[in-house]
Amino acid sequence: MAVYANSDLTNITIDRVWDRVLLENRYGKAGLMPKVLNKSDKVRKSGEIVSIEIEGALSTGTVTAGTGAFTPSAPVPTMVNITVNTWQYVAIEITDQAKVQSFWDPNSTFPKNAGKALAVAYDTALAAQHTSITTNVQGDPEAPVAFSDVSARGALLKLADLNIPLEDLNFFLPPVGFYSGLLAQVEFTAAYSTGDAKSTLITGQMKPLLGVPITILTTLATYTGAGGAVKKGLLLHKECMGIAMQMEHDYALVDRKPAGLLSHAGVTQSLYGVQVVRETHGVVLNIRAS
Repeated sequence: MAVYANSDLTNITIDRVWDRVLLENRYGKAGLMPKVLNKSDKVRKSGEIVSIEIEGALSTGTVTAGTGAFTPSAPVPTMVNITVNTWQYVAIEITDQAKVQSFWDPNSTFPKNAGKALAVAYDTALAAQHTSITTNVQGDPEAPVAFSDVSARGALLKLADLNIPLEDLNFFLPPVGFYSGLLAQVEFTAAYSTGDAKSTLITGQMKPLLGVPITILTTLATYTGAGGAVKKGLLLHKECMGIAMQMEHDYALVDRKPAGLLSHAGVTQSLYGVQVVRETHGVVLNIRAS
């Protein structure tokens, strides 16, 4: 007796069904870039370098009692430059044949996803500036520990000791710093200590720490030392770092026929620069990465 088996009919009368809605790829979010100085308006029309001036500190003196004499001070401003020299792009290309025969047009989602990819690049470039923050470092990179309230208090103390305003601050933590660090502390999670109706472990609500908002980032730098992998978390005042964007997500759909190619390319470009502006206004947090 003849039997029709699945293997005989696959791809003949047993068809393959295509889901015509593609699942989106996952990108990090621009969590750092919106919370630093943005000097993009200075280079919209032209220019390569944005110079930021910082006032010098005034000093006191003692008046000569007998004559009333005093010596004027002349604090000299300092200057920090943001050089706009990073030119990056995101591009795709599809042949005309593939474009007319495919039910999916990659250009339909490209502008949005290209913007997401560039946002990750901005945050990665800013996070890499941690190497220029040397005055304030919390934790030993060669013996890292989990992020905790002790780490947070120590970081804020460093800024307070330097008279840095404790407003316009943000904690930038790797996921391990929040999920394996803060959420492992009863003081941060228990309803009786937080004043919430339910534990943070139930609600998942990310509340400010010592009044400072927390942003979770996957773009923070990693250092590998004698003590293992370390994530470089950050506590930043808004004036610690700056970014200047001259071309921001400039998108174009390019017909490649003049170049002898029957295809279309989508290109998004960005021209920007990043810099630590006030080095004392930030703290590097050495956080155990596992």
